[in-house]
Amino acid sequence: MSVRLSVGDAVFVNTGNNQDDFGVIRYIGAIHSCQYEEYIGIELVKPVENGHNGTIDGYEYFTSPKGYGFHTKLTSVIRKVLPMELVAQLRQLLTAFTDKMAEKNEFIQKLQSQLRHQHHHHHPHRRVSLKSIPSNPPDLGYMSRRESQSASQSS
Repeated sequence: MSVRLSVGDAVFVNTGNNQDDFGVIRYIGAIHSCQYEEYIGIELVKPVENGHNGTIDGYEYFTSPKGYGFHTKLTSVIRKVLPMELVAQLRQLLTAFTDKMAEKNEFIQKLQSQLRHQHHHHHPHRRVSLKSIPSNPPDLGYMSRRESQSASQSS
């Protein structure tokens, strides 16, 4: 059974190095350097090392952020992604995001409570400033800008 692909279809595609990525077809047709073969231009969800911005050798086939564009032959398209698959994936992502936000909010409330408690003992009539609460709590896997810079410089 063959599947017809169209501009706007979501697909899984092999982007090289045994890497499969998800994207949306933005172009179908020949490219300037290969007039006799049909290529698929895809805007990927994540950038790839050999990605571009939709322009190859000065010819614009579509526009995308740098590194997110990818042209390939039809044989590299693994399969078309069905709308219900996208809905299921979005639901999973939304649930994971909501859970992480709830964890972060609980952490912030805990810090606020600790600050109020500390300040109440030391300065019972002073208002508590919440500016000292870290915006990226370390127990949730975030790194401060300074930590990430020093980590990237040491590697």
